[in-house]
Amino acid sequence: MISFYVGIDPVRLNGVVYDGYVGPLVPSGNPYWVVGNVHIPVNRTLYVDNGSITYFEPSTSIKADGIFDVRSGQVGVCFKQFGNIVPG
Repeated sequence: MISFYVGIDPVRLNGVVYDGYVGPLVPSGNPYWVVGNVHIPVNRTLYVDNGSITYFEPSTSIKADGIFDVRSGQVGVCFKQFGNIVPG
């Protein structure tokens, strides 16, 4: 278990995710942790709100066959990878 904030466990994301089923990703749910590949199905939307923070395990991804709606405002949206990042 990785500690992000004292006393707060991350919301783990894996498999099918969309608004109404784990999503949307909003700051009050921070942090989010992609522990396996995430899929947004056809005819579904995953909304990512301004101020959301999402971390990715190495070799994980988000595949959108539906709509991946990222709203970045004054605060922005943060996507980060755990581990070493090797340029390729």
